[in-house]
Amino acid sequence: MRVLILSQYFWPESFRINEVAQSLRDVGCEVSVLTGQPNYPDGAVFKGYRALATGREEFVGCVIFVYGISPILQAVPGFVLRRCTGAALVVWVQDLWPQSLEVTGFLRNRWALAMVTSVVRRIYRRSDLLLVQSEGFLPMVRAMSGKTPVEYHPNPGELAFNAQPEGKPALVFEAGFNIVFAGNLGTVQALDTVLAAAQLLRDLPSVRFVLIGSGSRGEWLQREVQRLGLTNVQLPGRLAAEKMPAILAQASALLVTLARSPIMSQTVPSKIQAYLAAGRPIIGSLDGEGASVIDQAAAGVACPAEDAGALADAIRRLYSTPAPELHRMGQSGRLYYEKHFEPGVLATRLAQRFTDLVAARGQPRANRTPLRPVGFCVRIYAARTSRACHLRRGCRQQRCPDAAVRAGSAACRDQLCRPSQAASGRRRSFVGDPNQLDVASPAGPAMPGSRCAASARQHGLRVFGNEGHVPRG
Repeated sequence: MRVLILSQYFWPESFRINEVAQSLRDVGCEVSVLTGQPNYPDGAVFKGYRALATGREEFVGCVIFVYGISPILQAVPGFVLRRCTGAALVVWVQDLWPQSLEVTGFLRNRWALAMVTSVVRRIYRRSDLLLVQSEGFLPMVRAMSGKTPVEYHPNPGELAFNAQPEGKPALVFEAGFNIVFAGNLGTVQALDTVLAAAQLLRDLPSVRFVLIGSGSRGEWLQREVQRLGLTNVQLPGRLAAEKMPAILAQASALLVTLARSPIMSQTVPSKIQAYLAAGRPIIGSLDGEGASVIDQAAAGVACPAEDAGALADAIRRLYSTPAPELHRMGQSGRLYYEKHFEPGVLATRLAQRFTDLVAARGQPRANRTPLRPVGFCVRIYAARTSRACHLRRGCRQQRCPDAAVRAGSAACRDQLCRPSQAASGRRRSFVGDPNQLDVASPAGPAMPGSRCAASARQHGLRVFGNEGHVPRG
């Protein structure tokens, strides 16, 4: 099964689509990703990337999978790709549009909201399958989807939590009852409720809030903590995602908060999956679906959103709970995670759904000219699984930079091999073990293994990093 993931964000940015891509590859799918230059959350392009760089890729596949975070308009290129390749289009809805625009205050004009609604309805109805990350999304998405089927597929947890933390944590907490919040520090997180609860808990000096992350409310939080003299609130900043398992493992409890609104009550924050995987008790200050997950998992306590008094009371209850009971809550959450949110389990289910969808539609039209998208996407990643692909018809072996292939003593093993432009003068960086990973050339994936790495170096390219992610552009 070939899958093209279309997402505004991807590794090295920290989004759940990273786990989805890697897990799909691990269950046997051949995955490519079209994405933008990494810049989240600060809006500055990461070191080693260029804002105006572009990449090329050829794709003739079975499924185009759109990671539908805001803005949902990023699904529009998916229609272009589907038209050119004949592949099925699946949109995974992560945020409700236009409702989320109205809730966050980004857009309030009713005429503009009506226009957005019309566009979203068109996107939904022209897709082949819609997936939603929360069961609470089902009624609202179905109301706009027409005959397009809508199904529930939750966000997975992070693969990093599948292994036990090793080494010294990047952040070590002081002794006491440490309540950890990890993630985006934004408006919808209702962080003023957290500060109000911290004020109510001054009489418990061993209770400490540790808010890890960054976002639009980060500077405001720092000013408020100083203004209110909250010595029980710490703001260590944003830390790498791979460091979080060891940090969360130290927490006495993990905190998730959301603003109070009908739309937010239908959302399951992705940090809940990470918290369940960490095996620590959870305190939820939120309504609806997110609170239901905590209750169903028996993993902690939940209280109404934006209620500082109820949040403080919930923390007092956990603070006075015996350690064995806290441990039981954490283990119950971990078991719930393994059953409902483990990445491998969800990837297997998703790959089977893709297979069923393609079988129902019939195979993509083989006479289509492969699309070479340039311009609307500025970075391409490929997570490849096969190192013994068949020779693609029309492969330009005589122009391959690998001498053994040109001499005829070795065959090109990659069905998407397009190495003829490898010496085009455009420098690229490649991630992977040069002896194990398929390494990509500027014009597409080149020969796998050490011969490819040698060819890459011969043309001034650089090989580095972890297996499984291949930056392209």
